[in-house]
Amino acid sequence: MKRNRTQVEKEWKRIFATDLPKHIHKAYAEKYIKWQKENNCLEKSLQKQIDKLVENYEKGISTFTPSTPFEVKTGTKLIREFKGIKYEVIKLDNGYEFSGKVYKSLSSIANEITGTRWNGKKFFGLVK
Repeated sequence: MKRNRTQVEKEWKRIFATDLPKHIHKAYAEKYIKWQKENNCLEKSLQKQIDKLVENYEKGISTFTPSTPFEVKTGTKLIREFKGIKYEVIKLDNGYEFSGKVYKSLSSIANEITGTRWNGKKFFGLVK
């Protein structure tokens, strides 16, 4: 179906919630609209939320507030580089595996790696 520029502009505005810039050729706009549709473009409200998060991030504003405590799921692999050495830990049902040994907590692994007391979740970058 052949569309004129006005029809393309209306479709652009519906999808992107903004006017089609005058300098963008109609054929390019149609390809971009088609790509967005094929790749399940985001809802306008969700895109606005993402844009706001990006804007806040660029300003150094953190808006992340977890609603539930963070939990590491069984099978998760945690990787941490410390003093040029890469360390890998795997979450098990009954603790954490590190270097062939099972530990009850991430803190005990962090303490072994560093030789000092550490909050394990902080050491592995799970919390600030």
